[in-house]
Formats: sequence, structure tokens, C-alpha cells
Amino acid sequence: MDNSKYFFDYMMNHTDNSHELTTSKEVPSKYRVIPRSLKFYKILNQARIVIGESWIPLDFLKKEGQEWVQLWHGTPFKKLFFDSHEPFITTFNKNHKRDKQRDISRWDYLLADSTKAKEQFTTAFAYPVERILNIGYPRVQWLKDNRYNQELIKELKQSMEIPEDKKVILYVPTWRDYNYKKSVLDLDYTLDISRMQQLLDEDYVFSTRTTARGATSTNMINV
Repeated sequence: MDNSKYFFDYMMNHTDNSHELTTSKEVPSKYRVIPRSLKFYKILNQARIVIGESWIPLDFLKKEGQEWVQLWHGTPFKKLFFDSHEPFITTFNKNHKRDKQRDISRWDYLLADSTKAKEQFTTAFAYPVERILNIGYPRVQWLKDNRYNQELIKELKQSMEIPEDKKVILYVPTWRDYNYKKSVLDLDYTLDISRMQQLLDEDYVFSTRTTARGATSTNMINV
């Protein structure tokens, strides 16, 4: 559903796709491979380029001569990894940062979508700046390419039961490390939606996607 999905779609439309394989359930079944299956490990061993969009398990071994490209999955508008103390995470997993650093050491390239993100990734991952490619994200490129696609916009609004004449504001807050494994979450960082309702007129629909302890929910609010 993220960068790798849109990268896959691009590859399918612009290359000879007879050998494209992925673990994503968001693509046709004939292009999928079951994670950790014998076929999966065979393909992983034979691949010249491996694409990831988050942490890659350490038991997935990198073969000599392979290049691993890390798409990542977002712009860091918060402190991340080495820039963050992450006290709650490291309390539950003493080897958290050590293991993640072992994964980072296998990346040949890391994607960023802005100069600011590139700067933050350099310190957050203690990663060489010359190997961070500031070329944008596949999922964002898809949005830019379809910004004026009225047919698609109409189709999406209909699927979510949003009136076609409404403008849509999407709010997607990310998680905070200090809420890790907490039974009561600190939500002071979240937006005051009631206040937003008061400030906006009836031309808008406010869409939110919230995440808490691994659960996601999507809500539509007419303003």
C-alpha cells in the first residue's frame, strides 16, 4: 500500500514485467511470493536489486554483488531513531538500535523526498549523505501525476461517499515513541478536530486516519 506498491505499478507499466515478484497482497496473485517460503529465499538469493520500504529482517541475508535500495515510508517530521532517545522502545528491547544499525549497514541507497528529509536521514540513520537520493517517493509521484485526474477524483469520492462538490482535507497523524506499549496514550500532539470544524465552512470534508497500538481507523467528518 505504500512506496513499494507504487514503485511496483510503475515498473509494471514501464518495463518487461515477466519476472517482477513481490510479497505485497495489493498486487495480482501471479506476481506475489509467500514470505519466507523456499521460493522466496531462492528469489532473494538470485535478485540483483532488492527494494525495501522499512526495516528488513536480519535473517534475510544480503548476497555479494546485490544492491539494496531502501525506499522508506515517510518524511520525518519528528525525531527518528538515532536522533530520538526512544526510551520506551529500548526498555523493552535492549538490542533495538544495534539490530537496526546492522540492517542500515546493508542499504546501498536510501530515498528522500526533500532536502530537509535528506538532512534528517543523515543523522537519524547515521547514513552517508552521498548515498541518500533526493528524488521523491513513488506514492507521492502518483498523487502528483493524478492531481488533475477528474475522473479518478470522482471515482474516489464516490467510493467514500463524499459529495463531489466538497473539498477534502486529509489528516494522518503518525505515532510517537513515548506511547510505545502504553495502556493510556498521550494524545496531546493530535489536532483539535472540533476546533477545525468551527474554523472551516461547509465546503469541506475532513478525513482522518488514526493509529493506536497497531489498530487503524478511518473517519469522515462533514464540516
